[in-house]
Amino acid sequence: MITLYQFSPAWGLPNASSFCLKLETYLRMTQIPFEIAPDADLRKAPKGKLPYITDQGKTIADSNLIIDYLKATYGDPLDRWLSQMDRAIALAMQRLMEENLYWAVVYSRWQDPVNWEKTKAIFFDTLPPILKTVVSIIARKQISQSLKGHGMGRHTAAEIYQIGSTDLNALSDFWQTNPFLWVISLPRWMPQPMVCWLIFSGCRWSLP
Repeated sequence: MITLYQFSPAWGLPNASSFCLKLETYLRMTQIPFEIAPDADLRKAPKGKLPYITDQGKTIADSNLIIDYLKATYGDPLDRWLSQMDRAIALAMQRLMEENLYWAVVYSRWQDPVNWEKTKAIFFDTLPPILKTVVSIIARKQISQSLKGHGMGRHTAAEIYQIGSTDLNALSDFWQTNPFLWVISLPRWMPQPMVCWLIFSGCRWSLP
C-alpha cells in the first residue's frame, strides 16, 4: 500500500501545504488505497520537502512527479478525456498557481509579521522552547532565501501582494467564462466551487 508523508492539519484545513492537500485529494478521488504516515519527518524527505510517498519499495517526492508516477502505475482515470488543448490550458493555469501565486502565499505566511506568529505556532509549537526559537529562526531565514532565489522575495510587501492579486484576478476572469475548470488531475465534471476550495485554501488563511 502507498504511504503518504505530509504535514499535519492546520488553520482548519486538512493540511498546511497546498501541495500535500493536492496529492491527498488526488489519491482520494482516484480511490487508490493509501495510508498517511504519522509524524512525517521533514529531515528524512528525499528532497527536503513534503509530500513524498513510498510504494512498492520506491520513494517518490514532489507532488507533480508523484501524480505522474501514479498515473503511469495505476492508470489515469481523471485526465484521460483531456484534449491536447485542454492539457495545455490546464498546465498554464497550474503553473500560474504553483510557480507564482504560491510564492505570494509563502511570503504572507513566513515573512509578513502579521502572519508569522501564527505560522511559527503551527509548525514549531511542539518543540521545546529553546529549539522552537532557534529552529523557527533558521527555517524563516531559509524561506527568505528561497523567496529571493525565486525572485518574489526581492519585491516590497505591497508589490508582492499586488502580484498575488493580479494572479487571482486573472484566474477569476478565466473562470467567469469557464464554469467547469480544466485543471490537470481534476475531473471534467468538477464544479468551480470545489476547485476554488482546493486551490485557494492556502490563500484564504494567508493573503490580506
